[in-house]
Amino acid sequence: MIIHAEANDLGKGKVRIEPWHIFFKGATEGAVYRCTYDNVKPENIVKESKRYLGASFDNEFDASNDSKIYCSELIMLSINAAAGKTLITPTRRGQHEIIGLDDIYLTGFKKIYDSKPGK
Repeated sequence: MIIHAEANDLGKGKVRIEPWHIFFKGATEGAVYRCTYDNVKPENIVKESKRYLGASFDNEFDASNDSKIYCSELIMLSINAAAGKTLITPTRRGQHEIIGLDDIYLTGFKKIYDSKPGK
């Protein structure tokens, strides 16, 4: 199962849980990463992610609060809560803080699967 935040073309969406085959439906490529931070158990990340199920998607990408959630924000909030400390931090872009994929994947993650041959 995949827990993720996603919006449709009209900007409507929420945090939800879906089977792998639904999440990847129509995808032509994909990758799977594993959290490599010490003392952060996958089951605790899942537990923390589930706390946000049903939360509205954050079209403004506002990392200053969690009343609405976007994709990489869900990952940051869940991992930081599972760790009991701040491991992933947002990047400031002008007056806003956002959580970019680089803030996550370049810190404590290892790619364990890539659909592209040779990756």
